[in-house]
Amino acid sequence: MSTFDPKIEALRIRRDIESIALTLWADASGLDRSMLVSKAVDRRLVLLMAQVEDRQRLAAFRAARQAGHVYGETSDVLHGRTRGARFGAVQIGEWDKDLQRLRSFIGETPAIPQSLMKDEKSPYNQEDS
Repeated sequence: MSTFDPKIEALRIRRDIESIALTLWADASGLDRSMLVSKAVDRRLVLLMAQVEDRQRLAAFRAARQAGHVYGETSDVLHGRTRGARFGAVQIGEWDKDLQRLRSFIGETPAIPQSLMKDEKSPYNQEDS
């Protein structure tokens, strides 16, 4: 029997958005994902517009902007900046819808490699320049 933990779900959504942003940045820059860091996620998400047909650009832009907003909200939750705010399954459901809308333009993206998450000297854990 599993229990629903909204913070774990917020972390899952945040990691998925980061992974999508890293993939978009890697595609645009030609760099390997292992060389990138997860900074400026909201700005990197708009690179989605370059990967869709003209007629889909406005919808892709809206999905990217909303995902950037969700990324910020999950950050607030995970860093304890939501005192007194109600947060639970309904909010997670809305965020999941936004994530699925973003994915509808690009499909599934690979997860950030675990090896990068554990290595303190990994480029993933370094500052952007």
